Amino acid sequence: RTTAESLFAKCDCSGGPSSCWVWQGKVSRRYGVISMGNRPVRAHRAAWLLTRGEIPAGMFVCHSCDRPLCCNPAHLWLGSHEDNVRDAVAKGRHIHGERAPWAKLTEADALKIRCLMLTKAPRAEIAASFGVTVHALYRITGGHSWKHLGT
Repeated sequence: RTTAESLFAKCDCSGGPSSCWVWQGKVSRRYGVISMGNRPVRAHRAAWLLTRGEIPAGMFVCHSCDRPLCCNPAHLWLGSHEDNVRDAVAKGRHIHGERAPWAKLTEADALKIRCLMLTKAPRAEIAASFGVTVHALYRITGGHSWKHLGT
């Protein structure tokens, strides 16, 4: 078997050429994984390499179908990190604010911090009261985080 045959043999391609070809093999962090040249490669990236060729440095193999396990080359496209994030935001897949599992603050907290930062209250005290760093306060007020709340 060729590497391409081995890859696609581990996909459910039963839906036809326009369907998602869902990876049925090993999975790590939501993506299929296959060994190529004695190193692990994400299955969708392997599908691109085997059907379309090299992936330029710094480029991502993105999914138009938004299914991390899909290996159908017709559903894959090359884009930068920024392109991938823009795509996620446009499709409502971008996790932000209190929906993010790592969030320490609520939207109400972020809005309260914006108000408190307009006062002369010591920044270290504001940060401590919310369990964040002073740097986080400046990211909130500077529009680098919690941007979806507007100004």
